[in-house]
Amino acid sequence: MKLVIGLGNPGEKYAKTRHNLGFMVIDALASRPNDDVILVKPDTFMNRSGIAVKKLMANSNLSIDDLYVIHDDLDIPLGNYKVQLGKGPKEHNGVLSVEQELQSKDFWRVRVG
Repeated sequence: MKLVIGLGNPGEKYAKTRHNLGFMVIDALASRPNDDVILVKPDTFMNRSGIAVKKLMANSNLSIDDLYVIHDDLDIPLGNYKVQLGKGPKEHNGVLSVEQELQSKDFWRVRVG
């Protein structure tokens, strides 16, 4: 089982912004159901994403190795992505929030340009 979390900001005001790429990817993945994956769009704002991720991890009984966080990354060319363990952009407040709340950087990041 994998926990896949798309970072973004709730509300229509942010729906089509680059920060909501994580939400957009979750929506695309949801169109192809998979019993081995839990897809989540947290209802917290980007900069407080870690609060939701920590709660989801605590309630899921999954290890941090099973966590994938999808987020926007300006260092990645438009339309491309990278999947990396423990590596992310120099500064991304949503990812920093997750790292702080989990007290670890050892989760998968799906960095989307």
